[in-house]
Amino acid sequence: MDINKLNPANKIPINYTPKKNPVDNTPKKKARTDTFSISQEAQEYLARQKKQDGKKLTEISGEDKNTSFLEMEAFRKQQEKSNENHKNSIADMQKCMKIAARIMHGDKVPMKDRKFLAEKYPELYKNALLFQRHNPEPKKYKSITDDEDEKNGIDSVSSAESADSITQSAIIDSLENAGE
Repeated sequence: MDINKLNPANKIPINYTPKKNPVDNTPKKKARTDTFSISQEAQEYLARQKKQDGKKLTEISGEDKNTSFLEMEAFRKQQEKSNENHKNSIADMQKCMKIAARIMHGDKVPMKDRKFLAEKYPELYKNALLFQRHNPEPKKYKSITDDEDEKNGIDSVSSAESADSITQSAIIDSLENAGE
């Protein structure tokens, strides 16, 4: 097939003409304007209000300054405490998510990490155990929790264990005394 032998369907050249915008020769109306005028009486009233507001700002007594300063200081301390608690809770959540991911992957996780997760987020711990996969070559991890986390966890665990041991010893004593 020879390309030179192909002829276009129509050999009429295409001419482009720019679109002409019709000129609007109608006379333009003046824009409407609003006027605002204040009476002399109203101007005097506004001036008095400005002066009174200025005096109020400069005439704050020392007691008002002290109480507002104390309130601001108390609010600042409260915000710092809440920020620290929030940072600690975020750090705990990050640790717990990492521990849960390791459990779900089927890796070997230290028992103190498992206890930490179970105490902080028991629902997450249950789900991690539920979705745990079989891993033929589990990776053994070191503990993520800090000494501070362990102390917090041990305190709550030791108090629960001590309550259980007291209950068990009371039951054993009552059974021994019942036989006599």
